[in-house]
Amino acid sequence: MKSHDKELSQIISAIKKARKFFIAGHVKPDGDTIGSSIALSSLLARLDKNAEVYSKDEIPYFLKFLKGSAKISSGKRPQGNYDCAIILECSSLERAGFLINRGQAKIFINIDHHRISDTFADINYIDPAASSSAEQVYRLFKKMNMRFTLEEAEALYTGAVSDTGRFQYSNTTPFCLSMAAELVSAGVRPEKIFTNLYERNKFSSLRLLGEALKTLKVLPSGKTAWMELSNSAFKKAKADHSETENIINYAISIEGVKVALLFSEGEKKGSIKVSMRSRGNIDVSKVAKSFEGGGHRNAAGFDFCGTLKKAEKNVLSNLEKNL
Repeated sequence: MKSHDKELSQIISAIKKARKFFIAGHVKPDGDTIGSSIALSSLLARLDKNAEVYSKDEIPYFLKFLKGSAKISSGKRPQGNYDCAIILECSSLERAGFLINRGQAKIFINIDHHRISDTFADINYIDPAASSSAEQVYRLFKKMNMRFTLEEAEALYTGAVSDTGRFQYSNTTPFCLSMAAELVSAGVRPEKIFTNLYERNKFSSLRLLGEALKTLKVLPSGKTAWMELSNSAFKKAKADHSETENIINYAISIEGVKVALLFSEGEKKGSIKVSMRSRGNIDVSKVAKSFEGGGHRNAAGFDFCGTLKKAEKNVLSNLEKNL
């Protein structure tokens, strides 16, 4: 595994010189995005730096147990300027939801672990071998010889457990597990993280799952399955658009299925969120990239402009051609 010492040293140098920081991750934030942001902002605060964390979309309810999540500003753009902007887990600057323009920060840092990622920043720390952005931020802590507070350790553990599918995906490396062990030694209680992430379902979330399962379809080959969620389904379940987490896993769990998709109608008219999962060497990030999205080989997503019917027709056709 490449050490990325050069990029880490460049980031540390930039941190030392700057005072005011902007931090953001990708739209529709997940455990890795939020956990990495919280840990990084806490690190900067301990260095007597001023760090502001933003999110284009609201923080999912199951991540609000993390200390520091309440300090994240969601749904609005900052108006001021910064010495340094750090963008986490975004294959392009636009993936952060157009929260900041290039003129608002003197220097941009890109920390990402996606295989397909643009080098849009002044410093690009891109490591596809990393299990998560939390692992990359962890390496920054280690490079700076900074010990973890309990808050930081819980945030980083949450990021790692989220992006590795509870340490079950193929990106679960020996290094990732050794990192998790060290974070547990720092005070993290795995059962607390697990309970908050996976055993605190809202009644509305389970109703939404039921609505999705009603639409479950499988292609004749038996290798591709998909579900859809219309705005009427969200209304019927009395659920919001952040409650789709893990629904797609029911489609990919079907025996013989290699690719699963979830098409979710967005709050904005004509916007469809497409989530994809795959098994083995099937690379769904290629499909996501063709629709200006991003992700990993076995987990990717993008936004589609149009109707649910049009999205399904176009994406499934693209899937057959590319995969």
